[in-house]
Amino acid sequence: MQEETISKQVRVLTLETNGDLLSGKLYRLKKGWQMRFMLGPSLQAEDVRIFCNHPNEKRKKFSRTLYHEFLFVSPTDHRNDTCDTFAMVDLVLAGSFHFYFTIDGSDQQSSVNGQGYFLVDPTLTVGVDHLPLDCIQCQTVISKSLGSMYHWEGRLKVAKETGYNMIHFTPIQELGHSNSAYSIRDQLMVNPTFSDEGKTATFKDVLAFVRHMEDDWGVLSMTDLVYNHTSSDTPWLQANPECSYNLVNTSHLKPAFLMDRMLWHVTLAVADGKLEYRGIVPTIQHESDLQLMEKYLMDSFLPIYKLYEFYTCDVEAVVKKFKKLVQEGKVVEAGDSKLSEESLHLIQDPEYRRLETSVSMTDALAVFNVDKPGVKSRDERIKKCCEDFENHLVKLNQVKIDAMNDHIATAVKNFLANIRYRFVQDDGLRLKTVTRKQPLMDRYFTFPVGVPESSVEDDESLMDFDDTACIIMAHNGWVMNYDPRKNFAHSDSNVYLRRELIVWSDSVKLRYGESPADCPFLWDLMLEYTRTVVNIFHAIRLDNCHSTPVHVAEVVI
Repeated sequence: MQEETISKQVRVLTLETNGDLLSGKLYRLKKGWQMRFMLGPSLQAEDVRIFCNHPNEKRKKFSRTLYHEFLFVSPTDHRNDTCDTFAMVDLVLAGSFHFYFTIDGSDQQSSVNGQGYFLVDPTLTVGVDHLPLDCIQCQTVISKSLGSMYHWEGRLKVAKETGYNMIHFTPIQELGHSNSAYSIRDQLMVNPTFSDEGKTATFKDVLAFVRHMEDDWGVLSMTDLVYNHTSSDTPWLQANPECSYNLVNTSHLKPAFLMDRMLWHVTLAVADGKLEYRGIVPTIQHESDLQLMEKYLMDSFLPIYKLYEFYTCDVEAVVKKFKKLVQEGKVVEAGDSKLSEESLHLIQDPEYRRLETSVSMTDALAVFNVDKPGVKSRDERIKKCCEDFENHLVKLNQVKIDAMNDHIATAVKNFLANIRYRFVQDDGLRLKTVTRKQPLMDRYFTFPVGVPESSVEDDESLMDFDDTACIIMAHNGWVMNYDPRKNFAHSDSNVYLRRELIVWSDSVKLRYGESPADCPFLWDLMLEYTRTVVNIFHAIRLDNCHSTPVHVAEVVI
């Protein structure tokens, strides 16, 4: 593409001490312009240094993590007057860029006093003609419906003839079992439906057609990049389960998985007519049916499985251990510790096993193994210490039980809302009968192929073995009113447990970690996938960007 010739314009951004406010704004600029940072009144007496990851020379390669210092200059060179002082960035590259400044002479981002972003628009040309971004007329085509690419000419030329200058293709890669346009099975393989008898379509063929569109029609192209999920039947998932959020690397999802299985078995029971004795029939049509379901779940079914045990301790076992240590003479003199009962908390078992949550015995001894005024013997003192410790553990457990009861109530509410939409609401799906293919609610996790679905207890036992737990993977989806910068599969989120996810049950949510070192296979695959796509199309669209990790998009794009 040829670069657009743009008259050099100057855009000025005034920096102030409340510079963090700049991070909530995005400044839109053009290549060939000049960005000037000037000092506001609150900074003119400070030692300000400004850094930006836009290249400081045209020939330098861009790296998002490489920052350059842009020095402040003064046209009048008045040492005692900084009103005209500015730092200048010549905008030679399109993209999104970050800047920050410090006032203590430091060059470290940890000392930042203000920061922000600016966007330099890309330059598009068709032949020798410049195409302004606000003049793009784009038509989206569902790639999976185009059929053999050897017949694309007639199917797509109508876009050109009707005035479009850009065509947006949904993903051109091989799709998964659902054939959803955004559930990709193989990121490095062209959709086989593009092939014809005796002719296998390749990425080179797609590139040739895209160039033909540009050269002969004057039409540019765009497609999607999908980073946040892959189809649940993606072959490399089985060989590389670490790329998913599974019950080995994300063990905090175990209670959510068990909730998922419990509700799935309710679907099976309803579909098979096993709950008709309670008035719950496979043909759910009325709000009264939902009321019967709620009563069954809350009063009879869900309490059986004691989900709170994944977060509570075995009081008897912990007290027994405490008593043994006390009897062995592990005494902490009163006043030797600043700890109190309020500071002694439960320590979550990292593997989320039932009743394996613990407490710090060192802290427990410091708080509870103390003198007891009025006791007449050592045994009586020990007994009193154990009773006080036990009462405290019961209180700590109750907090977890109350929290779980709230999670369950929310989960049931969302479960019923799904049933209502699928079977009851006039503006819903209005499904007729509950079946395996028409469940009460879609599942949140994959389930190992070939494993019998006999009972919730058997399903729970799968969590104890890494070879099965690692292939129980969380599906992707989206969450109403959720902060898009946060990961809803993280340990500080209860989205899966509370059934707050609008799930895409044909896809698996991908787990990148914090850097390529955390999941090398996935990062390498997505980099190759990205390079393949951007070498073909003029523009890309980041699909599912509302929950694609920002640090992933920064690296691969």
